[in-house]
Amino acid sequence: MAPRVQLEKAAWRWVESVKPEEIKQEHIELAYRINLPACKRGACRRNCRGNPNCLVGIGEQAWLGEIDENVFHNIDDPNSERR
Repeated sequence: MAPRVQLEKAAWRWVESVKPEEIKQEHIELAYRINLPACKRGACRRNCRGNPNCLVGIGEQAWLGEIDENVFHNIDDPNSERR
């Protein structure tokens, strides 16, 4: 079984033994893996899919890619770009 599938099953294992009316905050945190520790810098090559607290690769592609300055200067109508 793939590691990601094992993580997913482990996070939701409590569902088999807990009744819906007995669900507490700790069960929700287990399901969404809120209490997992953040990954240490250098341990991951990119952001982990199984750990929502892994901040290793967030925004990496945007920062490491080339910036095309012409995109900002070639706007026909600046008012159309306003939010």
